[in-house]
Amino acid sequence: MPLRLLLALALPLWAGSSPAGGGRGLTGPADPAFDPVLRRAEEHMPAWEAVESASVQVPARVIELGLNAKMYRCWKLRLTGDHGRKALAVFERLRSVQDTLKDLKARLSQDLVRYAASPKPDAELQKRIAEAAQGLDSLADSFEKSLDSAVRNGLLKPSGSGLSGGRRSLSPLMTKDDYTMVRDEETPECRTKK
Repeated sequence: MPLRLLLALALPLWAGSSPAGGGRGLTGPADPAFDPVLRRAEEHMPAWEAVESASVQVPARVIELGLNAKMYRCWKLRLTGDHGRKALAVFERLRSVQDTLKDLKARLSQDLVRYAASPKPDAELQKRIAEAAQGLDSLADSFEKSLDSAVRNGLLKPSGSGLSGGRRSLSPLMTKDDYTMVRDEETPECRTKK
């Protein structure tokens, strides 16, 4: 089994546990028929990690103005512009894909620990690992396509990976027409008297 793949995905789960049953362990040989699946997953892991670690900043639907300032207490900025709504939809999709990828990667990690601990892994476990790897590839591809679409449509603020520790920081590119100042009629003290 590719050591790097197993260490990167499963080591956090492996720590502190002692698999019983004389499993293969971290460095035992993989099933020759299944080894290509593990190698392909190892090759694609950097793409999965890039999606997982990206900082996706979803634009706010409503921005409160000066909760402590009496002058602005009854006013809000509400996302109303067409461009802003498109940015919101794209960034919510990016966040959703990222969250799904994180969950699937965690399940893959658990299955890899089971695979390493089992002296003879069953076909169902191998099938789950292969399907999870394919699912992660699909999610990473979907994330990148949504990102490319956001760049093409002017919805993404260009940013590097400078101060965020090497991870991508994805912020929406908002325009001055995306938010409209509106009076908060929901709060009792802000309702206009008739």
